[in-house]
Order: sequence, then structure tokens, then C-alpha cells
Amino acid sequence: MTERKRTEREIIELAYHDVLTGLPNRRLLYDRLHVALNQSARTCRSLAVLALDLDGFKIVNDSLGHAKGDVLLQWVAERLKSAVRAGDTVARAGGDEFIVLLPDLANPDDAVKIAQKFLDLLQPGVALEGHEFPITASIGLSLFPVDGTDSDALIRHADAAMYRAKQQGGNAYQLCTPMMKASAVERLSIERSLRQALDRHEFRLHYQPVIDLGTGEIVGMEALLRWQHPRNEALVCPSEFIHVAEQTGLIVPLSVWVLRTACRQATFWHRRGYPALRVAVNLSDRQLWRSEFVPQVAKILQETGMPPDRLEFEITERMALQNTDFTISVLESLSHMGIDLSLDDFGTGHGSLSCLRQIPVKTLKIDQSFVRGIGHNGDDTAIVRTLITLGHSLRLKVIAEGVETHEQLEFLQAHRCDSIQGHLFSPAVPAEAFDRLLTEHRITSRYRGPSS
Repeated sequence: MTERKRTEREIIELAYHDVLTGLPNRRLLYDRLHVALNQSARTCRSLAVLALDLDGFKIVNDSLGHAKGDVLLQWVAERLKSAVRAGDTVARAGGDEFIVLLPDLANPDDAVKIAQKFLDLLQPGVALEGHEFPITASIGLSLFPVDGTDSDALIRHADAAMYRAKQQGGNAYQLCTPMMKASAVERLSIERSLRQALDRHEFRLHYQPVIDLGTGEIVGMEALLRWQHPRNEALVCPSEFIHVAEQTGLIVPLSVWVLRTACRQATFWHRRGYPALRVAVNLSDRQLWRSEFVPQVAKILQETGMPPDRLEFEITERMALQNTDFTISVLESLSHMGIDLSLDDFGTGHGSLSCLRQIPVKTLKIDQSFVRGIGHNGDDTAIVRTLITLGHSLRLKVIAEGVETHEQLEFLQAHRCDSIQGHLFSPAVPAEAFDRLLTEHRITSRYRGPSS
């Protein structure tokens, strides 16, 4: 009987607690939240729900592996538990997300103080394998009864506030607002649809041509993701869904699909008589920092027959400056395979020159926000001129994005920018339309550089 009771206790413990951290799991959290809501309704005292997501966890988990990620989660769990009262609940909701229940609050401002305390406790970061990993968190707060009167509403609205804090750069807390309540419902709908979209083959790749200003020829294309939404069959741009894909981890299988599809399509055009065409694919940080990323790229190149020197990965300054040692080692591995690297949106970050010293890039892409100001904004015009000179002095190719007017084109030609892409020549188009661009040779003398 004693053995049976011990086994029953262990089963109950496993059913209601997270195995890794020992914290209550989502099931136990809901039980305690239900009891706390009933008590708050009787006493007319407030309670708070805090949703906490780690900003830096994915870097550790993807670069050092799940074992080190588990160590980090245990460290965070202990820190959070040390900051709350005996009657509060710190639960692990899954992955790197924690939910904290603060019942029986005399003053709702006390929840804000706890949120700030969490941020302060995580600040020093953690040392793993000789590297210091700064750990910060994004926290969302919802309050009973103003933000909801049931468990689902309070947790959903705390999540919405947390995502808002993350969008603003992380390492902060955010209170729920009426606008966030509406966006939480919309985000939930997008997440459900995204999970089905890959299986239903709803994603599309469009290709925007890159024009060599010296010859006027199409020398490559950037592969850009679109979502053919089943509700209205309209194409949805990444800005409307990519943040949800990143937050949910769906960005990883989606990025693999993009790379495989782009390589397969480029190989098709190579065999059609355009062997020099290059295809550029945007990298996500979640993709870059996964330990299996480089072998996965090699496998896709082999599967599709794509020459490595015809593939280009675009990274941003922000990606290059995070988890620097690991990122540089991955980028060098890609470079050794023969893959070119370009620095996208160059000039919009705060570490451009540092990036250029450390990573093996071959191309700079001038952000369209600067190109747009050519001719009528003196600062933007000067920045573009300087960036072209800087790129060439470092023996890098320079591509200007978002070229829309002849005035911009003429300025870029005069200052010997290497290539352009933008609506002046063509927006991003489906593969069939890009095929027509190639076969019809829609290049006129006005796209030719001054040396032609």
C-alpha cells in the first residue's frame, strides 16, 4: 500500500508540475487561477497575471544545444521563484515562457513592482561554456477585472501585452490595453492559420530581379515570401505574419521551405540557359543559430543541384551583432562552402563598421529608406554616396534597394553603384512572370551604366 501511494503521488506530481524546473505546469496554473478568481470576486481585490518570455533564450538553445538551454531555464525558474510571495504561483507554460499568478493584490501597482523585480534579477545574465549570455525578458501584465474575468481572457491578454513589449525591443514590461485585447484575438487567428498553411501549400515565393548597372542585364533575384491566404485568396506580405512565425517557432520549417524552393527554382533557370543567375534568400536568426543549420544547407544544395556560388544569404546588422562568436563561425562555414553573404538594410543599424570587420560579407545592400531620399533629402543623398564609396573601398559589391525613379537611377549610375532592385524595373513577381522577364529581355538603354 505504501508503494502504491508513493507511485500515485509521483503520478500526480508529474501531472501538475514541469519535469525540468519543478514549477507548476499550465494545468496546475489554471486550477489555481480558477480558485483565485473566485476569491477575488468575493473580496473585490485584484489579481494579476504576468506572461514572461525570455528574449535571449533562443540564442542559447539554438547555438549551444537543448542541454544548455535546459540549464538556463532552471536558472531562470529559481530567479523568478525568489522574487514572489509564498501564495503566488510561478508556472512554466512551455518552451521559454513562464506565467506568474499574483492573487489577492491590495494594490494593482504591486504587480508592476514584481515585473520590474523580475527584469532586474535576470540582468546579470548567465555564463555557459565560457561565454556570457545576457538574458532579458519581455513581460506582459493583465489585471482582474479590468482586463478579463476568466482564466483564458487574462492569460491571452497578458500574452498580447508581452508580445508588445517584445516588439518594442524587449527587456521591458507592458500593461494590457484595449487595443492589445483586439490584437490578441487577431494573433491567435494568424497562428492557427499559419500552422496549417505549410501543409496546405499556401506559401508562395516571388522574385525581384537584380539589375547590373554596368551591363543592364538581370544578374540575379531576391526570393521574397508571400502567403496565399485561403480566406480571400489575397497575397499577404511577411510584415503581417512573420513576427507570429518567429514567436511560435514556425519560422524554422518555413525558412527551410523557402530555401529549398528558391534553390529548386534557380536551378531550373540555370538549366534553361541562365547559368549566371544568383538567388538571394533572407536568413532568420532562429534559423542561423540552430546547430543543424549548416548541414541542412549543404543537404538542400545537394538535393536541388544548386551551385553554392549562385546562392546568397542576406543577414541584418542586428543578427550579426548578437551571439557574435557563434554567428561568425556559422557565417564562415557558409562562406567556405562557396555561398556569398550580403549585409541587408545596411546603414540602418548601429554597428555597421563592426559587422564589416568581423563577418565575411561580399555585398552591401543600401536600405531603400536612404535611396528614397536621393535628390530631395541632402542627408540621404550624402549617405548613399558615402555607402557606395565605403563598399567599394572594402572591395565589396553594392546593391541599392527600392529604386523607383529615374532620378535615383541616374544618381546611382553616376556614383557607380553596382546593381539595383526596385519597382522602376520590376516589383517582386511569381516565377512565371520572372520567366517572362528573362525571355523577353525587357532591358532598355536607360538601365545601362555610364560605361556601356
